[in-house]
Amino acid sequence: MSTAYVCDDHNFIRRSDSMERVNISDTCEELNNFIVHHVHTLLKEKYHMSLIDLPIPAREASGTVIDVFKIVESEKIGVPTSKVFCSANYATAHRLLIVVPSSGCASPGIWSRTLCVEQGLRTGSMINVVDAALSEGFGVVLTNPNCNSILSTIRGRSIRLTIPGSSRPEDHICHMWDTLIRECLADDIFCAFNLCLELNVTCNTQLHAACLVHLMLLWSMQLL
Repeated sequence: MSTAYVCDDHNFIRRSDSMERVNISDTCEELNNFIVHHVHTLLKEKYHMSLIDLPIPAREASGTVIDVFKIVESEKIGVPTSKVFCSANYATAHRLLIVVPSSGCASPGIWSRTLCVEQGLRTGSMINVVDAALSEGFGVVLTNPNCNSILSTIRGRSIRLTIPGSSRPEDHICHMWDTLIRECLADDIFCAFNLCLELNVTCNTQLHAACLVHLMLLWSMQLL
């Protein structure tokens, strides 16, 4: 990981050589990688959250998914995955918080890289949300619905492979729900979107359909 940047005690990003704060004009791949690495390290080391790969093995959701599995098997490459963060207690907590990022960010745990640069990591990342939720005994799942494909090189050609179960944002949410959330013990599930919007649903037999309808409706209204 690059040492060109550091994060100060107030969670602002600075250049390691001059200690000057970075600004939006400094945005580059190296800075973006630093932001993702720093946030993910905090989530894993301070909050003991785990990265889980989706799809969960042995699930084939559609023809597109099956085609991808055939490709990766014949070419002996890894199945493309989308990663989500889960707290250690997500499956057993009585209250669960599912966090959905805005439509532009393809990395779990981050609301906006621009906000991370301009207003610091406490505002631009989901660290504050995770900290508050875990301190109140919530389980936490950080979704990753914007990561829908990866670029892979097969026989010298660049090919974009759709991620099984996450080919679209709504597919990612459905697959995550079916494989990670459905069997959780939570009595109440809260969904947080885009820093300020919250949805609460009480677990019952209609939870799956009702919550997914709300998620996709909010997405289509571009509130996420």
